[in-house]
Order: sequence, then C-alpha cells, then structure tokens
Amino acid sequence: MRNISKLISDIRERKETLAMIGIRKPSLHFYSRQIVFYEPNTKEGLINLSDRLNSDRRENYEDKPNYEYKSLLVVIDKYSSRENHWSNINYQELGEYGIYNLWRIQKSDLNAYSKLLKNSGFKSDWENRKVEKF
Repeated sequence: MRNISKLISDIRERKETLAMIGIRKPSLHFYSRQIVFYEPNTKEGLINLSDRLNSDRRENYEDKPNYEYKSLLVVIDKYSSRENHWSNINYQELGEYGIYNLWRIQKSDLNAYSKLLKNSGFKSDWENRKVEKF
C-alpha cells in the first residue's frame, strides 16, 4: 500500500477522489492521507460508488477532494478487475503493485455504466449500511 499510495500522491490531478474496490485495505487511507471510498466488487458496489461520488461529500484536515473533477482514481485488486462490470468501463491503467492496480476512470463513464446497471434492475445499497467515515 505504501508504493501505490506514493504513486497516487505523485499523479493525482486536481484533488481527484480516490476509491478502493474489492479487498478493503484501510492502510490505503493511512499511507495516502486521502479520503477513500471503499466499495465491494459487486454491481451494487459500482452503483454505490457512482451515487456516493455525487452525494457523499466528506473532508478531513488533510484532504479536500474535488468531487466535481472529471475523473477519479481507483485502486482495484486483480480479482475484482476481472468482473465484467468493472473491466467494461474505460480506464487508464496507471500502475500495478502486487495484486493491486491503479486506474483513472472518467466519472461520466462510471455514471453511464451505473445507469445501465440500474436500468437492469440493480440498486444502490450504501445508504442502508454502515460506510467508512475516514
């Protein structure tokens, strides 16, 4: 997590938001000193991320993400990245450390795929569960 956090700090554009998909590693928050949105690798997790980036505004003393910026950074494990709903989204691969990849995804692509999943009957569930607050 240290190496990928260093890369995130070096390439982060205009305070992009940061998300982690699949295996949840709170150490990403610790090493990157950024707010991290954690979501499972499920279809609902993809919808949750899209919804949360549009409505769940958080700041901490070290990080004030630009929620309106056009792209976000995503740390995703190799197992999660093989799921069709994640691999079908256009992304730019920025790095790889162990089982983790760092992607840059355009929010418009994430939102479009989220809408497609919602139209197929999947729903957001993040408001009904306890989400991280760090």
